[in-house]
Amino acid sequence: MLVWRLDDRRGTLPVHAVERVLPAMAVQAVAAAPVKLMGIVRLQGRALPVVDLRRHLAEPARELRPSDRLVLLKNGPWRFGLFVDTVEDVLIANGPGAPPALDVDGLYSEDDQRRLAALGVQT
Repeated sequence: MLVWRLDDRRGTLPVHAVERVLPAMAVQAVAAAPVKLMGIVRLQGRALPVVDLRRHLAEPARELRPSDRLVLLKNGPWRFGLFVDTVEDVLIANGPGAPPALDVDGLYSEDDQRRLAALGVQT
């Protein structure tokens, strides 16, 4: 499990869903995109949707900082990213005392992909 922090909140992501962790980068807003998306980032010439984790977790919004990290995830056929304040650790198991796991299934879906495609965003 990948342990992340967002303000005072800690959580984990299944390491099998994590492709890599990158430094913060500029996000391009997409007009009329689903509200849960911050926008897209361009990686290797492709658009990658970025989920607004702060909105998803009902945390206060804030500007991205250079110290933030972009976690790239793959869930089934969907690739997307989300920003966290820091990545703290990798745990072998999510045992007692470990931060709660974030359900990646609910973060980005086929419906979100279709809505972006309808807006002309090819991911």
